[in-house]
Amino acid sequence: MLLESSINIKASDYRFKDKKKIYSGEQRRGSYKDPSKIAEIVDLIGYDEFEEKQVIERNKNILDRFFEFLQSENLIA
Repeated sequence: MLLESSINIKASDYRFKDKKKIYSGEQRRGSYKDPSKIAEIVDLIGYDEFEEKQVIERNKNILDRFFEFLQSENLIA
């Protein structure tokens, strides 16, 4: 997924629970900032954990939505 570079650079090496705080705007180097505006990030912030099970589920959902889009545009049968 595309990420806002200024946020992503600051969050890249943190644990998931800490990344959630950064992307939600709760924590940005000690001061509050606006949360991410990317819908995928907003969805991920809602996860309690993000481990292999969640990655597999998320990948399946992304593929399902992609193929639904292709079908709705008559790009596949």
